[in-house]
Amino acid sequence: MTDQPKQRGKRVVINIDPKENRTHQEFSADADLNNIMAKYVTTGEPPRLNPAQPEYGYVPSQSFHEAKNTVIEAQNLFAELPSALRKRFGYSPENYLAFAMNPENRLEMAELGMLTDEAAAAAVAEAAAAAVTEAEPTPAEPPAEPAPEPSG
Repeated sequence: MTDQPKQRGKRVVINIDPKENRTHQEFSADADLNNIMAKYVTTGEPPRLNPAQPEYGYVPSQSFHEAKNTVIEAQNLFAELPSALRKRFGYSPENYLAFAMNPENRLEMAELGMLTDEAAAAAVAEAAAAAVTEAEPTPAEPPAEPAPEPSG
């Protein structure tokens, strides 16, 4: 069979080799409804349609509608940013949210005007306190006492 269709003007022509069989006959017994029902009658279990193991994970308590509204709200907040800020985040609300959710970026957010006045003042104060803490010399540890010599 030729997998690539040939185009002639606006018509597409697909050549199929009638001698080539593309179905897998080894699965015919598994797909036979009589075999499926006979197995159900003897075991009482319905057939497993998906043999993969189920996966469980964290599911937020929001409904789909609430989650969708959260995404729309984030996109609208991003759209309200000045174009220079949107460009800084590659025009991606995802990059913006990742930046905004990282507490290490609070000072830069204050510098960019992305925080309220109160939050910006708090971020500047936190950064100043951290700078003072880093600048303070740590007290030197007293030298360790030499180990006593064994008496013999």
